[in-house]
Amino acid sequence: MEDFAAVLHSHGFDICEPFETQYYNLKKVPETLPPISTFSRPRTLSFLIGNSKHIWPILKAHVRALPSVSEHPLDDYVHVIIPKLVEAHFPGIASKIQYTTSKDDDFIHFQLLAHITATSYYNKALSLCVHPKHGPWKAFRAVVTLDLPFPNLEPYAPIPLIDPYPECHELVSHYRNLFFESVKGYCTQCRDPSADPSHKDKCVLFRMGDGTLTGDEVRKWYSEKRDMTFIRTVSNHQHLIAARDAATWDAVKDQRYSDQQLRYHYSKDTSIFFDLEE
Repeated sequence: MEDFAAVLHSHGFDICEPFETQYYNLKKVPETLPPISTFSRPRTLSFLIGNSKHIWPILKAHVRALPSVSEHPLDDYVHVIIPKLVEAHFPGIASKIQYTTSKDDDFIHFQLLAHITATSYYNKALSLCVHPKHGPWKAFRAVVTLDLPFPNLEPYAPIPLIDPYPECHELVSHYRNLFFESVKGYCTQCRDPSADPSHKDKCVLFRMGDGTLTGDEVRKWYSEKRDMTFIRTVSNHQHLIAARDAATWDAVKDQRYSDQQLRYHYSKDTSIFFDLEE
């Protein structure tokens, strides 16, 4: 497992947490979330894979070597590189890979998974997981499940993480409220006084800003709406960055994304890969 983690690290994925698949299936809430495949084993090995800012120079070099840039270069990199590494490191072993972009029966609640496997603490005020080493400056990319037994003989019971920075909650909530308030203005129908008034009762954007959208509805909408450019190209993403900054304690401040990386993360502006170096 250490060798696999090292190979992932060399390709930008510096978070690789092995876990027992059945543990997530047992602990997931709500129970209606789809389970991860176990390959009919009593105990099955899976990996939660992600990255910190470590991936950025590797990704930039990869994109700049391509003949053209796709609409989603980071997602494409994840979908190409991870399967190649799995196949090379576990030849002949059946596997299943589920991504943060996966939907329907392949959907995984990555925040919940990270929390219950003690990979990161789920800060609900931030709606992000905070990692012990990287703070809120990381992203999960995939779960790899292998047709292999979980290697540890003792029961899998990770020690739950405690909130590393509870003092941030009030300020984080303030910035997130500013974001949700600004979201109300995105829907043209909500802004149109002549539109059907009942539209606001079902408009995801308005209800998100109004605070009446449930957490499960938000997660479902985000998982179904891959292209967030229309929501992230406006200035309100500064509220989300401010919320992340507020959730960053002193020991992890060096993990903050660069301005260039933040610009891509929140705008999906692919021209960023060809900008001059910072």
